[in-house]
Amino acid sequence: MTISTGNFFMHDVAFMYLKTKKHKKWSDIKLCELGNQAVALSGFTFKPRPTGKDILSSRGVEHVSIDLNGLDGALVLDLSKPIPNLANQFDIVTNYGTTEHVYDQYAVFKNIHDFTKVGGVMVHSLPMKGYWRGHSPYLYAKKFPNILAVANDYKLILAEVQPRGRNFLLNCILRKENNNPFQKKNTFGDGVIKTKQFKKNTDNL
Repeated sequence: MTISTGNFFMHDVAFMYLKTKKHKKWSDIKLCELGNQAVALSGFTFKPRPTGKDILSSRGVEHVSIDLNGLDGALVLDLSKPIPNLANQFDIVTNYGTTEHVYDQYAVFKNIHDFTKVGGVMVHSLPMKGYWRGHSPYLYAKKFPNILAVANDYKLILAEVQPRGRNFLLNCILRKENNNPFQKKNTFGDGVIKTKQFKKNTDNL
């Protein structure tokens, strides 16, 4: 998976909206990144490319990544299953192009909720419905960030549509306002679209 320097702007916004006074600098932050993310830097020609872990760790962030491929120091964990030992551990949880590859959508979004501390923020960059043909088993409607926020009493800090070549991403930042459990499974799914055609890959299936 690959993220851009623009995604680090979203990290910066997330940092500003952490609802706690103890996080005064990046070295105070514990961050969970879904996927082992390589970083696409403009004009960068050296290989291997730096990873999200490389850059965030250089800021002093306590960084944990999760990916079934186990690359770049990622924890080999299945996001479609409960991971209770990581509950309430992280100030920021980022999802740049991972959840759409997880077959159990309820489980992965519940994990993100559970990983995040009260007052912490969740950062999503999601493939938008109507685009990304053949990319993944799931896409997301434009209304999905708002639906997720209302259902779980999150503060919706940022919601935007970002062009990505011929496609579009839904970017959002949500803050976890209380210790309420994630919504019930029978209430989840509005705004999540299952696709019929997608390329198979090993990204957190």
